[in-house]
Amino acid sequence: DDEDEEMSDNEEDGDDVDISAPLKAALDSLTHEKENSIGLGKAMIDDEASKRKRLFSGLTFFMSREVPKGYLELTCLAFGGKVGWEGSDSPISVKDPSITHHIVDRPKLPLSYDSLPKSREFVQPQWVLDCANFHFLLPLGKYGVGAELPPHLSPWVDDEEEGYKPAYAEEIECLKNGQPLPEENVEEDSDASDNKADLLEEDADGSMDEKEKESSENSGEEEEEEEEED
Repeated sequence: DDEDEEMSDNEEDGDDVDISAPLKAALDSLTHEKENSIGLGKAMIDDEASKRKRLFSGLTFFMSREVPKGYLELTCLAFGGKVGWEGSDSPISVKDPSITHHIVDRPKLPLSYDSLPKSREFVQPQWVLDCANFHFLLPLGKYGVGAELPPHLSPWVDDEEEGYKPAYAEEIECLKNGQPLPEENVEEDSDASDNKADLLEEDADGSMDEKEKESSENSGEEEEEEEEED
């Protein structure tokens, strides 16, 4: 009987233990952590979206009819730019002076473009994609109309894992960090300048040789004419 009474007392004591408080505290803690995590994630997303929107902020793009509009329009808008295209439904006219970049995909500009405002730059579509991929406004020189385009680099490739970093990727990294270009690129530019100078010098030498030859021939003809007169 005494044992039954002790067990009964223990059961009553157990019934008196309030387990709702620690459970509630644990649930509150989990909820709080989840809210903080969501808030942090949202803040990071908002920050990334803000950075993305600033890339093309203030730029107005116009796409020629040969350019695929869908993904380029989406890219330009997603990164903060304004977009127009050839068509009656375009919000921007082809002659609008606010256009900063006219996107074309042809070897040379048609004569009809001569009447357009001179304040815009004509670029190939890849410039838009490369700028978006690297979150940086790249120089336009390599993307001009008819220019041979640089290699299109995927932002999803990890160069460290691959064990190889393309030369153009190194160049872009230097531009983003405000560093001088790799020596290889400088040497290539220097070699190109030297080759051009050599070609010009050869042309000049060739021209001089031709002039000397013509002068010599003319002198010979004059001497022959004098002899005949004598």
